[in-house]
Amino acid sequence: MTHAELGELVGLSRVSIGTMARGQSPIEKRTALAIRYVLEHRDHVEAD
Repeated sequence: MTHAELGELVGLSRVSIGTMARGQSPIEKRTALAIRYVLEHRDHVEAD
């Protein structure tokens, strides 16, 4: 899954996902939960 795809699924930009992945910005608890949900349920979650 690309940063763009993940960002679309959790409502963030590709750039925001990238900066969090590189440790350049903090990951808020709600963002971490959203990403965890998407990754655990990726077979049932699709981007529009």
